[in-house]
Amino acid sequence: MYYFSRTPGLVGRDVGDQHLPKQQFDLSQLGFRLGGPIVKDKLFFFVNYERERRTDPATTYLARRPGLTGTNVTTVDAAVLDELSSFLNQKFGYQTGGYENYDFETNSDKATVKIDWNINAKSNFSLKYNFLDSYRDQIISNSGGPSGNRQPGVNTLPFQSSGYAINNNFNSFIGELNTKISDKYANNLIVGYTGLRDFRSPASSLFPLVEIENGAGLSLTSFGYEPFTSFNILNSDIYQLSDNLTLALGKHVVTLGTSNEAYHFRNGFAPNYYGRYRYRNIQDFYDAVNTNTPGPVSIRYNTRLIPTVFFRTPISMLCS
Repeated sequence: MYYFSRTPGLVGRDVGDQHLPKQQFDLSQLGFRLGGPIVKDKLFFFVNYERERRTDPATTYLARRPGLTGTNVTTVDAAVLDELSSFLNQKFGYQTGGYENYDFETNSDKATVKIDWNINAKSNFSLKYNFLDSYRDQIISNSGGPSGNRQPGVNTLPFQSSGYAINNNFNSFIGELNTKISDKYANNLIVGYTGLRDFRSPASSLFPLVEIENGAGLSLTSFGYEPFTSFNILNSDIYQLSDNLTLALGKHVVTLGTSNEAYHFRNGFAPNYYGRYRYRNIQDFYDAVNTNTPGPVSIRYNTRLIPTVFFRTPISMLCS
């Protein structure tokens, strides 16, 4: 069993005569390995597990406030964003989250489990399982944003609700049977399945993406459903079967075998599915909401999920 932790206090900040700024983060890892016999000389197990948790600042930029200075202080007024967040909560019950001083997480859980079985003097079987459950928080995409930008910067502070998380998960099972048929013949059979699940999770509840410019064509802030997250999935199912017969023929070894793989994909992508609205300035947004009229830009797309099946069945012979 082991544990590892790393924080800013454990990181040096001096390089020669240069003093580097302090980077805020927190990283921890823990894991264990365990193995041994279930039945003496017959059945064995092995387990390996690792967990990782990391937090980093989503942004180091700060909203403008009286008396606040620094290279990370933006032109975005904190009072304006506070008022906007309060307005959305009172009008729609919508929670924007913060626009500064909040963290992003990177988490993962990994495991490997293996069983080995000595069936008899000539045959042994193993079953291996691999597992991954992971995600990483992300800032809203710049693609299609005002002047090509939505992310935090000197003129822009999006709300936390406009972000998303990327999820990468998989489950894999591999069974292998080795058989010694005779002194000259041996066989190896492998059957496996791997399921990959890649998808996005929104930081927002169901709400259109709203982009508000600063009056000069640049992004001031954004909130709502991230434009490329809705139904953004890639599910992959991979099936494999291989069987190889090895023949020892004097000075030569001949392997006859087949290797087969079948793929099934399900891919979804529906940008701006819940709508996207853009306003030239924050007053235009308030006016549009209070008069129940949309802004100058409103876009919505719908895209179907498309499953795909692909088979690959090579036949191979190797002589050596």
